[in-house]
Amino acid sequence: MCECQCVFPNASEEELITISGTEPGTAMRVFAQAGCAGFVRLQQYAYAEGIGWYVQKSMVIERDVLEVLIPQLRKALCLMPKGKADGYGPIPFPRIAQQNNEAGDIARAG
Repeated sequence: MCECQCVFPNASEEELITISGTEPGTAMRVFAQAGCAGFVRLQQYAYAEGIGWYVQKSMVIERDVLEVLIPQLRKALCLMPKGKADGYGPIPFPRIAQQNNEAGDIARAG
């Protein structure tokens, strides 16, 4: 087990990505510390008038835990189909079927 890391990223950590949150004024940043004792730091940010951006939560995930966690996160992602949340996704349109009525005209079924 590595020594406890500071809440704030140090100079040797590399920022990998900043991801906009689903709500306005939220974001997630991912940092990585390279090396055999490396780790990943996840930071959840929020924005407030007068304060600006600030860290709400910070979590350090050590390399050994990360190795076990990644396959489990992939499994979890498979359980969350993209585009299906909150009614988003393809818009269902009525099917048009050709049917001949008594007059020989084509009628729409839907």
